[in-house]
Amino acid sequence: RRQRYLLQVQLAIGATVALFGMTVFVSGIVLITTCPADELDLDLLVAETPIIRILGSAVPAALSAAEGVVLAPHTEAIAVLPCLWLLLNKDAQFTTYLSAWLLLYTIGLAPV
Repeated sequence: RRQRYLLQVQLAIGATVALFGMTVFVSGIVLITTCPADELDLDLLVAETPIIRILGSAVPAALSAAEGVVLAPHTEAIAVLPCLWLLLNKDAQFTTYLSAWLLLYTIGLAPV
């Protein structure tokens, strides 16, 4: 009975986190589609808000590092480099380096 209760609590917490994530995702999509293109400068937003730069580069770096260490042939670990550059260099173009991370991460996941 206790185990069933814990499972229900875990499902409730997971559903709450998923709902929050979907809300943030949909809000971002609405913002991007309704904001004029010349006013939507993500690089400027990241430069002015250090927490976004830190989280926006630390989370992909942690994901790449974790999968690069655990999964052979460890090619995902190369994708950590653009994220580390974003963490250490405040003047880096966020969208450019995040695109480089995504490319390297995708190539690293490709079957050998």
